[in-house]
Amino acid sequence: MRDAEAARDVVQETFIKVWGRCITYQGESELLPWIRSILRHAILDRLRKPNREVALEDEDGGLGLIERHPGDTAVRAVAPDEELHRRQLDACFARCWSRFESAAPAHAAVMTWIVEDGMSNEEIARLLGRTPGATREFISQCRKRARFYLAEWHELAFGRGPRP
Repeated sequence: MRDAEAARDVVQETFIKVWGRCITYQGESELLPWIRSILRHAILDRLRKPNREVALEDEDGGLGLIERHPGDTAVRAVAPDEELHRRQLDACFARCWSRFESAAPAHAAVMTWIVEDGMSNEEIARLLGRTPGATREFISQCRKRARFYLAEWHELAFGRGPRP
């Protein structure tokens, strides 16, 4: 994506989508390809998105986001409350993830290996010294723990609690 902030946003969007869709994950296939597919689609959606946002100073001297549309001279200011909400989401995610890493470092590491490092179940099984079946079960436990620790962030992002 050639933009570290945009890449972080896409990874966060992927976590949101994985969170929302994990109830439909049957475990019949590997978890990593499923997450990679969600990530790939999120990247493509972001790259296809026709608008770009740039930070500019507004009349009050504060920084806000301005949306620019290619081929269009019109500029639409993004409401400061949208930017505030985005910052709150980022801070909440960082806080929740930090708690997750502190309380369950092994589970957080596995989730990081899957989402950020793109490791397969086989690679994780080798690292953990477990059988493929035991690794799938452990990854399922990691996902459940992540849902528990990221619940506050999910509530802020979607305005409702996680689905049962």
